[in-house]
Amino acid sequence: MLRDYDWENFLLLGASFSLGLLLESNGTAEALANLLIGFIPEGTSIVIKVVIIAFIVFVLRFFFIVPSSAIIVIFPIVISYSELIGIPPIQLAFLVVMIIGGMMILPIHTTTTYLAYGTGIFSRREQYVFGMLTSILFVIIAILSVFFYW
Repeated sequence: MLRDYDWENFLLLGASFSLGLLLESNGTAEALANLLIGFIPEGTSIVIKVVIIAFIVFVLRFFFIVPSSAIIVIFPIVISYSELIGIPPIQLAFLVVMIIGGMMILPIHTTTTYLAYGTGIFSRREQYVFGMLTSILFVIIAILSVFFYW
C-alpha cells in the first residue's frame, strides 16, 4: 500500500509549500518584488504595472506542472508587489489565481487537457491553439477584473 502512494506529487507539493513559506518569511518575496518594480519606469500608470505583473505570472506559470505549486511560489511575490505599487492585495491575488487557473497551453497544465491530449482527442496543434486562445482570454479577463470587478 505504501508503495502505491504517489510520492512524487507529495514531495513536489511539500517542496512548493516550503519554498513559498521561505520566500515570505526571509524577505525574498519582498526583494523580488523590489527587483520587479525596478524594471518598470518611474511614472508608469497602474494599468501598465498590472499588465506587466500579469505577463510575468503568465510566463512563470510555465515553470510549474502543478497549479497549486505555481500559486504557492508566485503568490508571496505578487502580494509584496501589490503593496509596493499601492493596489489592494486582494485584486492581484485574484489576478494570480485566474491566470494560473486558466493556463492551458501545454497538455500538462491541467489534468483535463492532459487526459484529452493523451487519449488522442486533441491533436498537438489543437491543444496549442485552443490553449493559447483560452489562456490569453483568461489573462485579459483577469486584468480587466482587477480594475472593474474587484
